[in-house]
Amino acid sequence: SNGVCVPAGEMVQAVATGVHKDPAHYPEPLEFKPWRFYDLTQAEAKDTYDPRAAAKYDIVSTSPTYLTWGLGRHACPGRWYAAMIMKHLMTYLILHYDLKLPDSAKGKRPDDWVIAGACIPNTSARILLRRK
Repeated sequence: SNGVCVPAGEMVQAVATGVHKDPAHYPEPLEFKPWRFYDLTQAEAKDTYDPRAAAKYDIVSTSPTYLTWGLGRHACPGRWYAAMIMKHLMTYLILHYDLKLPDSAKGKRPDDWVIAGACIPNTSARILLRRK
């Protein structure tokens, strides 16, 4: 023990942002790379012929370098369901709607909000939708 005492009822939170933006774990972490995890999976699968090695970059995987779902026995038990819902929602939106940022965004993605170390979408940002 290091002598730190956390009183009962207090919340303890791990800030994942530092890990997720560490270039030692993810090359060019501040650059938008939509294929980042696909590329990492392909590189892993090419070097090993073990599908379990490539699975570490799957959306529901947990590791000390990917803390989105928590880690260990405290990892989110509903992460498979949540990932499936996100995929279905994105598929539905892409197939049924045209999406774009308003002209006022000038082609720039809205900045995320960071609250208590957690990165969340900017809820004041606007997206234009038009049914296809």
